[in-house]
Amino acid sequence: MICKFLLCCFQDESTSLQSQIHQEEKKEDDKPVSYSSAIREVVQGLPLPQGSLNGYEAAAFLHPQDEIETITADLVTDEHEEAQTSTGKCESQGAVARTPTTPCGPCEDVQQEKDTQIEAAETWHNEFPLAIKMMFNYEAESNAPAILKAMYKEILPAQCAQLDPAQQEWQERLCGPRVCLPPHPNIVDMPCVFVDRVPLLEGCLDLYPHALPARLNPQGYGRNMSLFCVMKRYDISLREYLQKYHPSQHTCLLLLTQLLEGLLHLHTNNIVHRDLKSDNILLSLAEGWQYPLLVVSDFGCSLVGDNSNLSVPFPSREADPRQGNAALMAPEVKTAMPGLLSSVFFGQSDLWAAGTLIYEIYGLDNPFSPAAALHRRSKQLDSATYKESHLPRLPRTAPPWIRHLTADILRRNPRTRPTVNVAATLCQLMLWAPSKWLNRHSLSLPTHTEVTQWLLCLATKVLCEARLPHAHASTQRERKRNAGLEGNADHQGSQLEYQLVSTFLGRVHYVDIIQAIKWNRAF
Repeated sequence: MICKFLLCCFQDESTSLQSQIHQEEKKEDDKPVSYSSAIREVVQGLPLPQGSLNGYEAAAFLHPQDEIETITADLVTDEHEEAQTSTGKCESQGAVARTPTTPCGPCEDVQQEKDTQIEAAETWHNEFPLAIKMMFNYEAESNAPAILKAMYKEILPAQCAQLDPAQQEWQERLCGPRVCLPPHPNIVDMPCVFVDRVPLLEGCLDLYPHALPARLNPQGYGRNMSLFCVMKRYDISLREYLQKYHPSQHTCLLLLTQLLEGLLHLHTNNIVHRDLKSDNILLSLAEGWQYPLLVVSDFGCSLVGDNSNLSVPFPSREADPRQGNAALMAPEVKTAMPGLLSSVFFGQSDLWAAGTLIYEIYGLDNPFSPAAALHRRSKQLDSATYKESHLPRLPRTAPPWIRHLTADILRRNPRTRPTVNVAATLCQLMLWAPSKWLNRHSLSLPTHTEVTQWLLCLATKVLCEARLPHAHASTQRERKRNAGLEGNADHQGSQLEYQLVSTFLGRVHYVDIIQAIKWNRAF
């Protein structure tokens, strides 16, 4: 079983880690790079993780050195030989990055207290912008090629893998060239990954004793080495965000648009996530909770297709390609039956799962979630047997086009659903396009010239305003001060909107806009 644990957040340590790696590669090309000393420096000061450890997440936070006592986390250097067999089974589970509240003393002026908290939060993010995610390794042998081969799905968003020349050669021989997902604003930012020995952290014997190797815990089943993913530090998961805040209609649309843009990027690169849920979606609240940056994370169950068909043969139960969260598994995937010529089509499965998340984004329980069904004491819908008429209605505050889009996305027949491109383009048009284009009673479509002029206006606005100081740096404190008051800051959320527009301009075509407008007028 492969699980993962969010170790710590750091900035200076990650820089020294990378510099140490490059120096060792230059000085001793024939000697494997060792990260043990660097990890030992990183994990110094790790506090005991707060909160419960369940099947989906485990989190620990790193506080500044002057706020906590130094914790000894020396690695055991005497490594024993491992057996070639393992009793575990490889499996991937989600991890959530969360931001603890910075303590602040009593203050007479409420506004001054709020400013102090904002400055403390800014300091926290500036000092620790990155996080290390450690994978729990039960099965793969303790060498870099074997670990990377077993966990190659997890490193799809990684920009590079830190390997010495010998490890790189073996990696290419055993696994071939590494598949790398191009970076995207709505895909988790993972600068690099590396392989190293599993460290001994405070609290690990209580939180994950069976994942530790025998050299650290005699009752442990884990291997001595595992994979470490360096990723951007995000504030909260989508599930926690929706439990804590009540986003406005505009914020809900921003969340949905970013989610669809991320899925469109995956689909364009022939990748299916297959485990899309609110726990696996992370948010950054750098511009306030009303303007969250959304990214898709946790690719342990993903599928990399050879072509855009995204169909996988299903000859027998022993070769079952269905993975991920069974509750949010698309009907065509969950009802697939094995056979000599059978296959499972995943091309629309992520979009269907995103359709179920629309209920959560707009304030309702997910009708296909077991936990939500237990909470509301109602019958849970099964994606294999549900009828479209059984789908609950979105609240009246949701726009009519959102209600129809959700109903179309959740159709049982994947051929009758809109494509991810149409859904993402429609959301972008609802944010930025002229209202007359979206008028359902209009009989004419925008001409090519009108669309071109509108796109040029968007591009000009982004190029001229996105990097201006008054649109970002000079008002950053004012935007965060008024983060809870929608519309009080002129440029609040501007960088997120500029980034969303840039993403749209980088992939849209005229035919995409026309198809989205036609779909909007069809319902």
